[in-house]
Amino acid sequence: KYFEASLSDKKTDIHRIAKALYGLASLKQPVLVKINLVKTNSELNLEDKIYLGLALAKLGDKENARQIYIEAIRPQVRFQGPDGWLAQESDQTKQVKLTSAIAVLASYLNIGGDKEALWNYMSEHNPIRDLNVLERVMIAKIELARAQTKNETVRFSYQLGSKKESIKLKN
Repeated sequence: KYFEASLSDKKTDIHRIAKALYGLASLKQPVLVKINLVKTNSELNLEDKIYLGLALAKLGDKENARQIYIEAIRPQVRFQGPDGWLAQESDQTKQVKLTSAIAVLASYLNIGGDKEALWNYMSEHNPIRDLNVLERVMIAKIELARAQTKNETVRFSYQLGSKKESIKLKN
């Protein structure tokens, strides 16, 4: 109800609409037509385009999500060494959060190289006033599902205190 109310509220600006459409898309609501109407609005900022790209990807319109990623989002990402991050944002928390959202989109779209570089950055940089655990879990879920459909073995490692473990998942 919250996301639907956001769309019908006369005080809602385009930025809130973009986030509400992503929320509704995540809930599998039929908002593709609305997204296509909004995505050409000249008042959209980069954050809005990230959320609209995510919404399109969630609804299965990966072609249009990829177009937004390639044309509007990727040019704003700085790639250096093994890392990729949103370079134009000066607030570190917002920079890491938006980089994390871009990483989720790159993972949905399976954009090799980019998704790894963005993951590397978000794994090494934590937001100051927030968490990006949800984005990390979303990426892990997307990548595990992709590996499962390809019948691949998945390996990962983690460290808890001084104990380091390597895990191998098989179908």
